[in-house]
Amino acid sequence: MQTSIPNQQAIALPGGRSDTPGNDSILTFTNNTVQTEEYTVTAISIATVITIDGNAVTGTAGLATLAAIAAEMITLINADATVSALVTAKAGSGTDSFIVEGDTPGTAFTGVATTNLDAIVTLIANQAAIAFGKYVTRDLTGTAGGQDKANLPNAATDITTSRNVAGVTVREEVLESSAAGVANTGYPQASPMSVLRQGRIWVTVEDAVVQGGQVFVRYLAASTFTVGSFRSDDPGSEAAALPSAVYDTAAAAGGLAIVALNLP
Repeated sequence: MQTSIPNQQAIALPGGRSDTPGNDSILTFTNNTVQTEEYTVTAISIATVITIDGNAVTGTAGLATLAAIAAEMITLINADATVSALVTAKAGSGTDSFIVEGDTPGTAFTGVATTNLDAIVTLIANQAAIAFGKYVTRDLTGTAGGQDKANLPNAATDITTSRNVAGVTVREEVLESSAAGVANTGYPQASPMSVLRQGRIWVTVEDAVVQGGQVFVRYLAASTFTVGSFRSDDPGSEAAALPSAVYDTAAAAGGLAIVALNLP
């Protein structure tokens, strides 16, 4: 059992609201994160094989380009009746890559690939919690527990397309039912999340940002940076500009800044 203590006042921590409650717009979504991995094709010399939970999907030998191999693997994975019941494949961060996303929240899958696929990059772990002060995108596949679903972004369109935009997760102090209550740092999978769409909220920024600057959100993990985080620009097909969002304060790299949101 958990007891939620809503954030009732401005607080300078990730996900803390900077406006007086009542002056902002908050919706509730269910954390619907699923395991998400990206594969990058690095060679055309061998036939590409990817195995999901022991089920092999084999590409055509002799395709001329890395992009052609990646595109074919997306088609073959989604056309395989057994594998497509476990995962869905879609375009990756580059033309030579593709993303494999679990179909069921809370259910892990194991992917093994031939040597011409780069080491798997796990974008979102299975059963991942979503931290306070992270950007989330709408999951348009339906509802969970009567609520709209949301998860972390893994494509630029999750940020730039208005119908996909959910907002930023709001901090709530969640106390686990134990002798010593320990504050949580985010929303567990399948739990309801408070998501800010209009108002001002504190976030941690990856690099230095300036007041009035455009807000960018990361959709591809890199180094120690995780998806759903905030920064000042796109360092190279890793982040996208969030419409109707600006930095209301300046901050140094790794610091806290206020983001002003006016999402439609």
